[in-house]
Amino acid sequence: MTEDDAKEADAFYDAEQDKLFSFIRKMGLGIQDAEDVLNDAFLAICTHWREIRDGSPRGYLYRAARNEIYKRWRSSSRRPGEAWDPSAITTGEFAQQVTDREALRGALDKLTEREREAVLLRYYAGFEIAETALIMGGITPGAVKRYAWDGCSKLKRALTERTGSDTRKGTK
Repeated sequence: MTEDDAKEADAFYDAEQDKLFSFIRKMGLGIQDAEDVLNDAFLAICTHWREIRDGSPRGYLYRAARNEIYKRWRSSSRRPGEAWDPSAITTGEFAQQVTDREALRGALDKLTEREREAVLLRYYAGFEIAETALIMGGITPGAVKRYAWDGCSKLKRALTERTGSDTRKGTK
């Protein structure tokens, strides 16, 4: 890797690390595992920077992180659910923030791994459907739409059941 490549990759890392780390935590990994996945994903980026920099390095980064997350899930033989990023929702008052976080955490825990992944990649990380399909292991765009739709429907239902309304203040 040339010095210019290293600077480019470092700038990319600086721009993406916080959002990727939060995504990894929302996928259910603890802090230490999330840090390890983050480092492994960026190592993959650095290793292949020259080949991917002009294409979709962000998609490659999330795909590398996703693959490492699934590898950790398989090796630990447990579905994650205990980890959650405390900055997931902000609604003004501290008590309301805690209520919102717990409601969303409980609702996300009810999703399948694929639904959670589709919802987070599409609506948290902001990937388009085609890119989400590639990141999720080359599934079809229709499958992404279905997982995201089902996941959002389950989230809405779970949040409504838990609170009797939207978790945000002033909505019913």
